[in-house]
This record gives sequence, C-alpha cells and structure tokens, in this order.
Amino acid sequence: MFAGQRDETSFLPLTPGTGASPILGNTAPVQTGVSGVSLRGLGSGSTLVLVDGRRVAQAGERNRGSGSGQGFVDLNTIPLGLIEKIEIITDGASAIYGADAVAGVVNIVLKKSWVGTEVNGSVKMTQHGGARERQSTISTGIAALGGKFRGMLAINYYDREPLKASQRSFSKSADFRNNLQGYNPTTGLPVYGTDQRIQWGYPAAVQATATTGFVSIPGIRVLVAPAGSATTPPISAFERRTTNASNQSTTLTSIIAQGQSNTNPAQWNELVSGSDRRGITATGSYEFSKNLEAYTNYSFTDSRGLAQTLPVYVANVAVAATNNIFGEAIQFGMLLPQWGQISQQTKTQTHTLTAGVRGKLGESWRWDAGYRTQDQKYHSLSHTFNATAFNALANNNDASQRFNPFIDERVAGATNQSALLAQTALYPTVDGRSGLDSFDLTADGELYKIWGGTIRMALGGSYEKDKNTNTSVAYAGFPVVATPTTYTDDRNTRAAFSEVQVPVFGKPNAVPLIQRLEVNLAGRYEKLSDTGSKSVPKYGATWQPIRSLLIRGSYSEGFRAPSLTEDRRIASINTAATVVDPSRANQSYQTTSIGRSNPNLRPETSTNEFYGAVFEPPFVTGLSLSVNFYRTIQKDAIQGSLGNTIILNNEALFPGFVERAAPSAADTAAGWKGPITTIYAQRINFGKVRNESMDLGASYRLPWEQFGRWRLNVNAAKTITQSRQLTFGGPAINDVGDTFSSPRWNIASNLNWRKGVWTATVAHSYMSGYATNQAGVTPSSYTTPAMRMIDVRGTYEFKNGVWRKYGKGLRLGFGVANVEDSEPPFFNNIFGFNGGLHGRWAFGRTYEMSFTLPID
Repeated sequence: MFAGQRDETSFLPLTPGTGASPILGNTAPVQTGVSGVSLRGLGSGSTLVLVDGRRVAQAGERNRGSGSGQGFVDLNTIPLGLIEKIEIITDGASAIYGADAVAGVVNIVLKKSWVGTEVNGSVKMTQHGGARERQSTISTGIAALGGKFRGMLAINYYDREPLKASQRSFSKSADFRNNLQGYNPTTGLPVYGTDQRIQWGYPAAVQATATTGFVSIPGIRVLVAPAGSATTPPISAFERRTTNASNQSTTLTSIIAQGQSNTNPAQWNELVSGSDRRGITATGSYEFSKNLEAYTNYSFTDSRGLAQTLPVYVANVAVAATNNIFGEAIQFGMLLPQWGQISQQTKTQTHTLTAGVRGKLGESWRWDAGYRTQDQKYHSLSHTFNATAFNALANNNDASQRFNPFIDERVAGATNQSALLAQTALYPTVDGRSGLDSFDLTADGELYKIWGGTIRMALGGSYEKDKNTNTSVAYAGFPVVATPTTYTDDRNTRAAFSEVQVPVFGKPNAVPLIQRLEVNLAGRYEKLSDTGSKSVPKYGATWQPIRSLLIRGSYSEGFRAPSLTEDRRIASINTAATVVDPSRANQSYQTTSIGRSNPNLRPETSTNEFYGAVFEPPFVTGLSLSVNFYRTIQKDAIQGSLGNTIILNNEALFPGFVERAAPSAADTAAGWKGPITTIYAQRINFGKVRNESMDLGASYRLPWEQFGRWRLNVNAAKTITQSRQLTFGGPAINDVGDTFSSPRWNIASNLNWRKGVWTATVAHSYMSGYATNQAGVTPSSYTTPAMRMIDVRGTYEFKNGVWRKYGKGLRLGFGVANVEDSEPPFFNNIFGFNGGLHGRWAFGRTYEMSFTLPID
C-alpha cells in the first residue's frame, strides 16, 4: 500500500459484451475519496491501523468493495505532510492489540514537537499530463517556561487533478478490437479486445420497432439523424443504413441502430479522480517533573473527492407512433452530452482530540494514561440518471414537454432542452458519522532479575465506545420517490492485556549454541457489548545460537469482530421465489424469500504462526540477511448467504433459516416435511481462508566509504498459499497465480548513497504476473505479464545558505518515478488496463520536486 500511489477510486464493472456499450450508463462510481490498507492480502478489515499507537475511528461508510461491507480506517483522514514514520507489524497481533489485528498492525507516527519553523512542499508532474499532485505543510514549534512547555502548530494541504483516459495512449482509443488479450486455451488462437466505445452518437439513431422496417420507407429499418439541424429535420434528411455496424454481432438477423454512430468516452472517462485534503494539527506538552508529563493534541482534516465517469446515453427508447415524426412505433438511442456526466462528490471531515499524562515509576517503569475522542462525518452526493423519467419525457403527449432526439442543440437557434433533461437527474446521498471515545492505561518495565537477565513486563487496559450512523437516500421512479434508509449501531469494548519477556539465557549465563534464549508470553481479554467476550494468547521464543544468527518464532490466536458496518442490509421480500426442496422429493415450487440482517454474526477467528531468522555473517561486514514465514488460518469467515440450494441441502446446519408449514397427512405418509413458507437469506459465519507467505530481506552496507555511504536493500515477499474454502462441502481453492490472490512475488530493492550534503536513491520494484484473472469483472484465463518500475531520487542541502546565509538548511529534492515510462498491460475494459493491479503504471513517467526550508 505505502509503496505506491493511493488508490482512491473504485468503479462499477465496465466491461461490455460484443456489440454493447459500457454498462455504466446511469450509475455513479461505487466509492470515491477514501483509501484503506491491507497486509498480506487478508483485507483492510483484518489490518489494524493506529495513529501514535492508539486506535482511531473507522470510516463513516462501509467498504463497498468488500462482500460484507467491512469497516476500515480511511487513510485520507491522516495528514500526509505530518507523517514522521510508519511502523508495520506483519505478524498477527490480536493478543496485544485486539480485534482487527489478524494480519498485523500499521502504526502511523506523526511529527509532534520541535522548536523552530519549517516549510515544506512538493509537486509531481506526469510527463503526459494529468494527475498533477501538490502538497505543502507549514509547521512551527515553541519551547517556553524554561523548556517545560513545548507546543507545535502545523497546517497542511494536498491536491491532485484528475487523469483522463484521453491523456494516455493505452486508453485514449476505447476501440480495443486490435489489442491482444491472450490466446484461447483450447484452440490456441489469439483473442482480441472488444469495442468499448459508447455505441450511440449525437443526435439520435432510430430504428423501426418492426424488424421489417419502416412502412413509409420500404426496405429501410435504421436511420441516423443529421448533425447541424436546429429544428426537426425532414425525414428525407436522415441517413439511411442498410447494414449493421462492424462492432455488432455477426449473428444478427435484422438491421439495428446500435453502433451506427459511436462515441469515444476517453475525453470524459477518469483513470484517476481528483481530490484535495487539508488539515490542521496542534500539539502541546508540559513537564511537571522528570517523572511526570501531560500532553495533548488536536487535529482536523477535511478530505474531498470528485469522480466523474461517462456522459449519459440512452438505448432503444421506445416511442409510440403518435409521438414521433414517422407516425409509427420506433426506438432510438443517443448520447446526451447536455445532461452532463455521472459523478460522485465526497467529503470527509474528522476531528480528533487526544489528552493524557505519562511518567516514570522507579528506575525502569514507564506508564501512560490517555483519552482519545474522534468524530468523523462522511457525505457523498451522486449525480445519476433516471431512465424511467426520460422514457416518460420521450413519450409525453404534450409536444412542448416532449424530448426531441433529432435536433442538434449545438446549433444556434436550436431549442434548449436542458430544463427537460434536468427532470431526469437524481441526486442520491449517503451521510455517515462515526465516533470513538477511548480510555487506555499502559505500563512497561523491569519485573525481576533472573539468571539470564531481567524479566520485562508490559500490561494495560482500555475502554472504547464506538458508534456509527449511516443514512442513505435513494431515488427512483417518475414521479420520483425518495427512499431513506438509516442504520445506527454502537459497541462498548473493555480489554486488558499483558506481555512478559523472560530471558532464560543471556549474557550472564550464555553457553555454547545458546548465546541468548528468550520466551515471550502474551494474552488479551476483550469483552464486546454486542458479540461477547474473547481471550487470545500469543507464545513466542527468540534463540541466538551464535552471535551472527538470530532465530525466532511465535504462535498466536486472533479474532475479528464484525465491524459496525458489516451487516447493513435492506430487508427484501420475494413472494415468488422458486425452490427445489430435497425434503419433499426435490419438489419445485414457489415460496417467500426474505433478505435480512443477522444480529448474531460471530467474530472471525484465526491462528497465526510466524518463524524467522536474521543472519549477519561475520565474514562479510555490513551484510544482514533475513527470512520470515507466516501462516494465517481464518475461520468462520463473514460472507453473504450461501444460497437456497445449499441451505436446503443442509437444513439442520442452518437453524432458523427455513420455516415450514405443518406437514399434511399425505406428507407424513410419504415421509416429507411440510412445505416451506419462508426461507431467509442473511450474512453468516462460514468457511476458511488460509494464507502462507514468506518475506526475504537483505541489507548490505558497501565498503566504499571514500565515495560516500552506500547501502543496498532488497526485500521480497512471496505468496505461497492463498486459499479460500467458502462453499459448503466444496474443496479449498488455492488462488495463487490468479488475481484473487496477491502476486506470487513482490520485490522491492533500492540503492542509497549519501556524501556530505548530497543523497541519492535508485529504487526498483517488481511484481510477478498472473496466470488467470478470475477476480476480474469478466473472469478470464488470459495471462497478465510481470511488471517492473524504476524510480530515481536525490536531494541537496544548502547547509551554509543559498546566498549570504539566506536559506540556510534548505533541502531540495528531485526525482523521476517510472523512469522507463512503462505502461500498464492491456485489459479489456473501458479503461484499457486493470486499475486494481497496475494503477501505479497508469501515471507514466512522473517528475517530482520537493523542498524543506527551516526558518530561524
């Protein structure tokens, strides 16, 4: 996640079939303006995000990209310019940090207090245009009262302009029929992409409803309205079409209007949406004595996004004979550029206040007692199209209120139909609000000295109150009907944890092959107001047989309670659902199916194993090698309903899901159960997810000190197994090699150099390819190639000033990302690439400039 750009936009599926326009005709993007993080491919709901070691509120809106609507921490609410460092624990850590830490922990440490003023800023410019980024931060810190008080104030700003499909060669032409997708696994023949253009133009193309054609124009079924007409053109001015367009199916038995005029959507389509963020942070601390200090900090962030997608088009709108110039039933389709674009605006505002006291007890014990409150508001406003309203306008018996598809409004004097089209615009909203109030007390220090050293202990407790409210308003029909839906949920969590580190062998009693041996024991107890209590342990050991080799391992258990957004589900009723009932000799009949929420969802549970080693060979000074292995098994995965067939075939395993009438005498005689009156669909706990992965690392300090300080780092992550067993009675599916999984290999390496006031870095990243793409919008067996990227960056510091000591300490940075200007590989969707896999490559070669200026 932190290695590349933040992916803030997720769109609905956009892969049309042969002879079809993109299906995003009247629906807004799924979710924009937010960003989450996932470790080891286990999902954002299984990765705990902390800020300065404390929990933060989850987003006010669920992750609509996950099947169950998991909660997540929105990284866009964290001030980018104030991040000092990011700490990552890749081992399961629920025994210490609690729920959500199944995959690990990401702790974002912010800058706190220093004396002086500093201004920094950066800009990124892509070589081919679009996606320009700017960031700036102003920070000032003071020390007063003899140094006992320290305070800091920081203001930060970030913005990014959108990246249009028309600005990239791989996406500017949406007709991908000459782009190779792959090869048919059966025949070996090449398979090419499809025409992803909108297969309607402006003004309209029209066809007679009768497949035999127009009665008044024998032999003709399809006409195209001429461009440039301010009034309804005469029928003789329409272009006559007698063959189907080349982008339509060759099996059609009649001529159709679709595809007769096409529109390239690249000028509207956004590969990356625009966004801006701003915030203010204030911190303060007061030292009462060397053993007691009070601290506080407050931050406000405002994050906004705007995603725009396709212009609206309509297809095969039926118009009665009395309401069109042809005097017979017709259908038309066209682009509606004057309507505007489908879009979604988002705004997230977050207030966070933290206050506490910390200090020392005795020689070694440190303690910290703190309180954090956070309030986050989320608002989204979508601009969507009401097809029902448009159909009504196209058939209005009042000609003055009827939409005319045959005039060209770009021509002077043409009737402006914007007021009519305004009636077809819908503005659905989502308003979410999440809050967190937490108290925590932690302490750590030396406990008792034994033969191998000193036993150390950490312990603590916390109380958290989470609340989440969400109101969505949907609009449909004509006249338009608004349907508001509100969810409110809250949770209180009480927790206590303890960790003990016991040095069985150490420097005082080291023996051959046991230079050091430590045992770590940890446990956590949590009681959640809505899902009960849970205790999880962690056992670990560290063994150093020789000075240059360190071996460690651990076993832990974890859990992930359903997030407050996990089971938001509008009740739905289908009174004519067809079922095949195995308890009635596979009799097929109709019954009532009800979709409902499940208040009894249980936490997902997990087991985690970790084994690792660090080797620093004495014969190669400056070299460090590491290897880590992880195995995580999640059980009781939260997922959607398994389907009526599975439930009925295993009815005893799903109590309460099936309601039946009393069996009749004939049923009893036949050994049948009574007929089903109601079957329920709801989210459930079922299935198993398994992840096995390995991290390999190497760091080498090169011995060329006379040329500066050099360090080479290589880190490789290998996915060994990523399987899911989510179908009842079905086998586990190992997704490694498919896009359902993380890539087999992710390798990041860099060479760093520093000499005096100069620094330079060359970075190389590699992501292995995929054999199949079953996670795609359109699953396929076509391969995805491996990708690499090379970045170069450097800095120079004016230690003595730029001129006459002005600008003393100024540090300038320059870099080039994606030096080779690599493009993402082709993928057959409207964007021409897979944004989920290859989003970093969409930017192309990017130039980066930055500065940091301390002000005395």
